[in-house]
Amino acid sequence: MAWRANEPLGLYTEAALRLMVCGAMTFAAWRWLDLTVAVLTAPLWGMLLARPILDIAIDVHRRLREAALPGDGGSHHAVGGVSLEVIEEGPFAWIAATGLKRSLGHRETDDVFAARFPGGWIRREPRARLYIRADAVIRHLDDAPDRMHPGRLRLRRAVEQDILFPLAERRRRA
Repeated sequence: MAWRANEPLGLYTEAALRLMVCGAMTFAAWRWLDLTVAVLTAPLWGMLLARPILDIAIDVHRRLREAALPGDGGSHHAVGGVSLEVIEEGPFAWIAATGLKRSLGHRETDDVFAARFPGGWIRREPRARLYIRADAVIRHLDDAPDRMHPGRLRLRRAVEQDILFPLAERRRRA
């Protein structure tokens, strides 16, 4: 009995059926034969339950990840070991402020951070997360006193080459 992706409870149903089969075999061996024979059914438990347990763990991980990072067409980029969540909405690319703050080394609240980007930020559901427009990030990096810092140059190159340039190319081809 194989689990099918279009059957949402199939994975858990299969694990429950296998658990019942193992329990029934162990109970039958203990009841009609002996306790020592019932102990010998342990390999049966391992063979029948190993794969469903791994599948359930993978499914739980996938569901937790979907709950934490809602799939709204965004993409993820990494700059200097920091993940940047990017969402394309209309003609603009929006970068999640949490990754930007970590990449820039800022520790202020979202409201203070948004004030650095006048007219270049939005709050987006779920959880009213702050997003900064990618071109506003480039302007901010151009005007920053430490604009020649290697980390800031790396962030600027990543935003321009990995986010803004592909967006402009997709718009041009459309």
